[in-house]
Amino acid sequence: MVQPTVAPKDVLLVLSLSFLTYDLACDWNSFEFCPKPIHTWLVVSYLMIAGWRLIVIAVANISSTATAEVCINLRHVNSKSRILVSFSWLAVPLVGVWSLLGSAWAWDMVTSSPDCMPSELHVAFLVIWQALCYAWLATNFVVGKTAWTIERRVRQVERDIREIEDDDSRRRWGRMGDLEGYSSLPVAMAGGGLSPSEIRSLPGLHCRTKQEAVEQDCPICLHPLRVDETLRELGTCKHEFHRSCIDLWLLRSADCPMCKTRVSGTA
Repeated sequence: MVQPTVAPKDVLLVLSLSFLTYDLACDWNSFEFCPKPIHTWLVVSYLMIAGWRLIVIAVANISSTATAEVCINLRHVNSKSRILVSFSWLAVPLVGVWSLLGSAWAWDMVTSSPDCMPSELHVAFLVIWQALCYAWLATNFVVGKTAWTIERRVRQVERDIREIEDDDSRRRWGRMGDLEGYSSLPVAMAGGGLSPSEIRSLPGLHCRTKQEAVEQDCPICLHPLRVDETLRELGTCKHEFHRSCIDLWLLRSADCPMCKTRVSGTA
C-alpha cells in the first residue's frame, strides 16, 4: 500500500493561493468600480480549487493510495473515501459553471469598463487564471472518461465471472465476481481470454470415473482430481483440469496454463 503524504507541490499550491487571496484583499476596495464582482469570483475560484485538492489528499491518506489514483478508482472500500470522492467529482461541474460565469463577467469588464481593475497585472492574471481553470476542467474530463471506461471494464469482467461461477468454483476460490476495483483486475483479463459462451462451448467436459485410477492433481489448484468431480480436458493439448479452475483461467487467458497452447473457442 502507498502511504501518501502532503507533497511539496500541494504546500506550494496552498501558499500561492493564500498569497493571491491576500493580494486581492489588499486591493479589495479598488474593485468597487468594476461592473461585476470579479474579485469575489477569483477568491471563490481559489477556494474551490484548494478545496478539491484537499479532498483528494484526504482520500489518498484515508485509503492509502496515490493521489493520482484517487479519482480513477470509483470503488473505494472505505465509506468516507467514497463520500469524499463523490464531493470531488461534484466540484467539476461547479467549477465549470463558475468559470463560465467568470468569463462572462471578465468580458463585460473588458468591453464596458477596461479601467476598473486596480492594475494591468490583475487583468493579466485574471486571463491566466481563466485559462488554468479551463485546463483543469479539460484534465478532469479526461480523467473522468478514463475512470468510467475502467469501471465499465471491471463490470464486464464481473459479469463474465458470474456466468462461469458455480458452487464448486466458489468452494475452491471463494466469490470472485465482486471485484474491489480496477487494481483487482488481472492485466490479461481485459480481452486476452475467452468469453463465457466460448468457454461453455468447449468440448472435453466429463466426470472422473473409478477406471481413471491414475493419481493426478489439478495443475491450477494443486488438489487431486477425484472421482465424480467435473473435469475439462483441453482438446488442443489434452491437459486436464477441474472445470471450475480451468474455466476461470480461460476467462483471463486463452492459453493452456501448462503448455501455453492457444485454446480456441471451438476446441
